[in-house]
Amino acid sequence: MRDMLAQANDFDEIGRVAEEAKRRLENLDENNEYTSPQIMDDLLMLPYWRCKPYVRPKPSETTENNSRKRNSGMIEENLKRKKHKEQKKAKYQEKMAKEGVRPKYEMCIKCPGNPRGLKCTFLFCKACCRKRLSMMIQIASVTEYTAKHHEKLI
Repeated sequence: MRDMLAQANDFDEIGRVAEEAKRRLENLDENNEYTSPQIMDDLLMLPYWRCKPYVRPKPSETTENNSRKRNSGMIEENLKRKKHKEQKKAKYQEKMAKEGVRPKYEMCIKCPGNPRGLKCTFLFCKACCRKRLSMMIQIASVTEYTAKHHEKLI
């Protein structure tokens, strides 16, 4: 029948092949009486020309054992992770206890929003200290200029 279908050149020949297949299957179906099976396993025993639902094959015992091993392995791994996390947390808390409370920096006298610089003698923050030094340099340069100018006049 496959050869006849492959060599068919028009729809009439394809129709004849279909009629032949139908006739053969009717002969097979008349000889055997099939009832609808009550158990899903019996569905697979029906002939190929009968409509059957897809039945998923049963898993074997080996796959069940593998899944059990995998589950037990995952549980052990999760326990290890939890233990590791607790150790990290304890280590962090220990480190923080050793360091103690961090020192609070004193605030700038001029602008209370910034911490004062550690090296500034005026107790200013870095920005205010720079401004103060630039002002002092300008004043010093002016006084030097006036002193030199005053010497020339005398």
